[in-house]
Amino acid sequence: MKKTKKRDSTENVVNFLFEAGILAKTPRSGFHFLGTGDQSVAEHVSRVVFDWLHSSLAPEGRGHAQGSKNVSSP
Repeated sequence: MKKTKKRDSTENVVNFLFEAGILAKTPRSGFHFLGTGDQSVAEHVSRVVFDWLHSSLAPEGRGHAQGSKNVSSP
């Protein structure tokens, strides 16, 4: 059976969503190293993306939460 482009695209989206759902069940490996915590990979990725968007879209000098360090500044 020949697959159409639209079917391939839909299949790719479904596979992506399935894999993203698996991240919610995958514990972060860093907590094993630290010895505490119960955050999943999905929770961590969500937080990192939110922080990145916040720092990218905020006006200059206001992109990071109070007390956090800006990695790109000296």
